[in-house]
Amino acid sequence: MATKCTACNPGSYSPGGQNFCRECMHGSYSGTAAAICLECGRGKYASSNGTSQCADCVQGKFTSRIASVFCESCPEGNYQAASAQTECVECPAGFFTAEPIGAISCSQCSAGTFSLSRSVNCSSCLPGSFSGYTARACIKCSAGKFAPVSRSAACIDCSVGRFQAFAGRTNCSDCLPGQFLGEPGRDACMLCAPGTNNPHFGQSSCEHCSGESFSTAGAIKCNRCRANYYFQDWSAQELDQCDRHCQVLS
Repeated sequence: MATKCTACNPGSYSPGGQNFCRECMHGSYSGTAAAICLECGRGKYASSNGTSQCADCVQGKFTSRIASVFCESCPEGNYQAASAQTECVECPAGFFTAEPIGAISCSQCSAGTFSLSRSVNCSSCLPGSFSGYTARACIKCSAGKFAPVSRSAACIDCSVGRFQAFAGRTNCSDCLPGQFLGEPGRDACMLCAPGTNNPHFGQSSCEHCSGESFSTAGAIKCNRCRANYYFQDWSAQELDQCDRHCQVLS
């Protein structure tokens, strides 16, 4: 006849009046001399019978249930950097998870790309738009600028003699004859001033008419003064002005 009781080992239990100990079922645990097994708390698990303590869910995994026998991997677009967690965290817009599931961190979208929240990759900005790092959307190039290719980190100024009147464009247009543009990154060309002309496309300046000719604004060529007159006032725009402002050749 037994003279004393023996303590149940960790991972087992006896409710009393028993001549043996029973193993704790998976999802539960016990210490020494336990009368009952305890369920694993949220964020922990026990995958086998006879467990003396529950294990923490590792980074990239979680469980929101008690008495769990395993932890779930964070779904795509979510991550978990800590252990023993009950839920995962969404990657914010401008970030993505490099791993399809079980990610422990989010990565930044590079310049020229963007992402919405819970993304597994970043999308390229279309031609005519750009973005910096961690962008949640691409931005259209403003008027006077352009982006000829996808994944642009910045837009390019239209060069002198060229312009772009609209936002979100992939190229610039030449100024027409009779026009000019001396500064980069502009949305419109300027007319050649009276007394100047430009017969070419894409010019940064206009040329003065010679002393025996005149022009109106936006001229592609200069008109000659009538015989025996020459031009001396750059404000002259019409033939009768030319006549009044020209002097008779001696």
